[in-house]
Amino acid sequence: MPLWIGTTEMYEFPASPAIGDVANGYRFDGTGWGGGPAVPTPTEQFFDLSGLTTKDIAVPVWAKGVQITASIIPPASGANTLVLRLSGDGTTFAAGATDYNIAAPYHISLPTPTYSTQPLAVASYMTLGMTGATSSLQHLIDSYVTLERKLTSEGFASRSYARAYDATQGSSTAWFYSYAVGNVPPGVLRVAALRFFLAAGGIFGNGSFIQVKWVGGQVPQANGIVPEAPMDGNEYVRVNGVWRLRKQEVSMSGLQQADVAVPDWNPKLARVYFNTCCVDTTAYSMVMRCSVDGTTFLAGATDYYNAALYGPAAAAGNALYSPAVAYTWAYIGFSANNTSVPNFGTVDVVLERAGGTFVVNSTASHYGATGYGVSVLANYLSGGFGSAQRLKALRLIKNAGGVMSAGSRFMVEWL
Repeated sequence: MPLWIGTTEMYEFPASPAIGDVANGYRFDGTGWGGGPAVPTPTEQFFDLSGLTTKDIAVPVWAKGVQITASIIPPASGANTLVLRLSGDGTTFAAGATDYNIAAPYHISLPTPTYSTQPLAVASYMTLGMTGATSSLQHLIDSYVTLERKLTSEGFASRSYARAYDATQGSSTAWFYSYAVGNVPPGVLRVAALRFFLAAGGIFGNGSFIQVKWVGGQVPQANGIVPEAPMDGNEYVRVNGVWRLRKQEVSMSGLQQADVAVPDWNPKLARVYFNTCCVDTTAYSMVMRCSVDGTTFLAGATDYYNAALYGPAAAAGNALYSPAVAYTWAYIGFSANNTSVPNFGTVDVVLERAGGTFVVNSTASHYGATGYGVSVLANYLSGGFGSAQRLKALRLIKNAGGVMSAGSRFMVEWL
């Protein structure tokens, strides 16, 4: 196999490459390896939407799909649905009235809960978010969009889960499935660009953001000396030459509470997965407190407000809506008292704001002496947080005293 030897590097290349093949950061043009080390496109990107009406994002040529995490603060009035259009050439976005199909089974928590399945409807965009008009609380969105297809007759598809809170609907959740109809974008097999905007127009409020994680093969990075990530059992990702703490696990075995510091690279969102079980039959809820200085955890009687959609065992299959109530902590999982069946859930915590407030939203499953329940909890932080714009630490607590059993833990992903 041919070798290329530089002053400090020696690379080995394939003996029979095809045109366009990439190795060691160089591309084969049919006669030789040239172009210098390839500059890699990032696997993850963060975009601040504050003050924008639309945001176009180019798709890397190697990406097959994209995971989207968004925190949207809507305009002062009007619907705030986050929507998406696709482009096949990077500049022209399909925007016809019937270019996309949307199906949305959803559940809105009203004083009388409403369950509904929206029939398939055509639209000029894909739907990722949900409607509402609260301009001070973030709406959190998780989506996945396919970016490549085998036949032009297939559609590009997205699925989305959205959570919001407003004055009339309380804590609301929605699930959306959207896809580009038939030959949209025309004749292409890959999406070249994404366009995000609000369905009713207007600008994104301060603190709105989108983070994307591209899925697929990647152009190799240029060679160079790369230091090892810290060897502490956590997961790190290298961004612009610096290692960032991305995921960490914290054991709660034998503890009533555990604290975790927010990394100093200033993530915008924490996604917390917890799996806990208590050693006694004392009913407990999983709760969270937050700190703006890293050491003092706010615990005033009105520092947190909770609105909860939940399905108690006593009314299996039914859901109850609780209006916003002030507490000394943010609820992330309702009471259970089973010592052998773990309770588990996922929590999204907004860590940075530019106006508005911090939001803690969770979905948890729990099993106790009276049966199984599911809780969907929306919290926002008030009171003692004052003008602080960032959270510095989180505290997960078993609120009724006692300790967690062996194996209880939570994992935090910083986004």
